[in-house]
Amino acid sequence: MTEKQFTQLPVSSFHMIRTMIREYCGLNYNENTYEIFSGRIESRMKQLGISNIADYLEILRNDHSDICELKALIEIFSNRETYFFREQNQLDVFKNVLLDDIIKKKKTVDRPRVKIWCAGCASGEEPYSIAILILEKRVSVQTEIDILGFDISDKALRNAKQGIYRKASFRYTHPAIMNKYFTQTTDGVFEINVEIKKMVRFIKKNMILDDQPDLMGTADIIFCRNVMIYFDPEGRKKLINWLVKHLAPGGFVLLGHSESLLNMDTPLQAVTINTEIVYQKSEFT
Repeated sequence: MTEKQFTQLPVSSFHMIRTMIREYCGLNYNENTYEIFSGRIESRMKQLGISNIADYLEILRNDHSDICELKALIEIFSNRETYFFREQNQLDVFKNVLLDDIIKKKKTVDRPRVKIWCAGCASGEEPYSIAILILEKRVSVQTEIDILGFDISDKALRNAKQGIYRKASFRYTHPAIMNKYFTQTTDGVFEINVEIKKMVRFIKKNMILDDQPDLMGTADIIFCRNVMIYFDPEGRKKLINWLVKHLAPGGFVLLGHSESLLNMDTPLQAVTINTEIVYQKSEFT
């Protein structure tokens, strides 16, 4: 295959690989991910020294080892860009409005517990940002905050648990926050403080193929940002159903700025707060 051919993944191969991934782990990537697929498969084939797409498809079909190529490819596709304090205005709404609303509703409990989940947490910048915001807010010690991040990528979760980041992750982080909650280990490498690490738990979870849906219970606030954009309509429907099932009555779902539930059949109610749209579940569900 020539270099020119190599960079153009045949559409038929795109559909084959997309189907393999869906059958393996339930992820339904949409048609708009073609360019992403093409570029990342090109890089992967070069890494393996393979120049023919037919040969690569054969490996994907027949490699059934524990560290199979299909699993490796899914890890590559799961590698999403993220950074600390992404979509800051939405985080301000979480900190100043949503968190107060949930805590107020639980004030009759002797030791209220607020559960916050980050779905598709990638390498951990989002849940750690939330932990920092909560410390900065100085939530009452009488309120227990449980932050859980989950993802399907083993590599991303390993990185999240390590809590070590490069400068690119801090493009919107105030220097005072960096100095307070991070320690520079080498040039351009920073490790998050132990105090923040202890506030966040990480687990592997596939929301689409969830074979133990009842073990997690429900959360008061679920961040599911920039995840839905990668799914086709069927996958988005499954994802929304999972979110609704695991959201506590009166709880909130926060999506990415390019995502919306406004034209979808869902019991969640869109609420606009300071120009940000969040989605709330009825308290009487």
